[in-house]
Amino acid sequence: MQLTSFSGEPGRFVLITAGVIIILAGMKAGSSFIAPLLLSVFLAILFSILLRWFEEKGLPHRLALVLVFLIFIAIIAGFFVLIAGLLYQIVGQIPAYLNNIEEQVPAFRIPALSGWVDLSEVNVAGSLAGVANQILSGVSSLLGSMVFVVLATLFLIAESRAFTGKIQEILQDRPAVLARVSLFGERIVRYLVVKTEVNLATGVGAGLVVAAVGVEYAVFWGFLAFVMAYIPYVGFWLAIIPPMILAYIGYGPGAALILLLCAGAIDVLVEDVIFPQVAGRQLALSPFIVLVSLFFWGFILGPFGLLLAVPLTMTMQMVSGFWEETRWLGVLIGPPDPPPG
Repeated sequence: MQLTSFSGEPGRFVLITAGVIIILAGMKAGSSFIAPLLLSVFLAILFSILLRWFEEKGLPHRLALVLVFLIFIAIIAGFFVLIAGLLYQIVGQIPAYLNNIEEQVPAFRIPALSGWVDLSEVNVAGSLAGVANQILSGVSSLLGSMVFVVLATLFLIAESRAFTGKIQEILQDRPAVLARVSLFGERIVRYLVVKTEVNLATGVGAGLVVAAVGVEYAVFWGFLAFVMAYIPYVGFWLAIIPPMILAYIGYGPGAALILLLCAGAIDVLVEDVIFPQVAGRQLALSPFIVLVSLFFWGFILGPFGLLLAVPLTMTMQMVSGFWEETRWLGVLIGPPDPPPG
């Protein structure tokens, strides 16, 4: 495959590069607003698929729109009900957790440079209180962002048909660009649908394993695994850590080890077997590129950037194909060539 040389129009390449840097710097500066907005766009894409499906089944547009709104609001409300119920129950069981921790902490001693450090002297209650304050602060900030995400998503779903028509009208004189945008839209939709289906299997499997080990709130931990699995490689494990800690506190290291092994089996099955079979080559990205994209978009957009790393990288791949000077980037990011023969 022959990549485009930069020598033809170096001035144009410099201008494009400078423009990209300025855009990324602006996204970094305005990440508190831009990141929730981008999340709203991708949620609207998902629920616009559901809206189109209802319309294909013969429902009037207004009725289909109302149903999609109700489903979206029900999912969001269920998520917050799960969180509120979990926090309420955990607060009520903090004394029991503290007793279990205090019983198990003296059994551990950490070798230090001078002698041994006895963890029984650690102020567990004070440490947990500090962590709880940080969590509450983060939750309050997240709630503000989620209110914006919900409202923006509802408006975007309502405007999805009109917005698609506007894009087609703007690009009607540029059929090549319109074809590329349409192809990109299909790829993004397929990725989101496939990833959602695979994550559903991940969440169900994680919830069943957590319930089998005996950890409480298995439904919530399964739902958390479903959401966090949108972050490649690390998201699922971040969701598994809290129930592993609860399993250790409540049932000892054996239960935590069983949960760890079962979670590893689920992760290998889903990421290495199910997802490649369902997604196919067109949605394949280099593991190295995906890993780099996590750090890159996480740095630019924060936690929301981790959730959106792959769709944003696919967007960058599409945009890079608009100019000869940047087409090499799309080739680098895109799926690998099939093996010869």
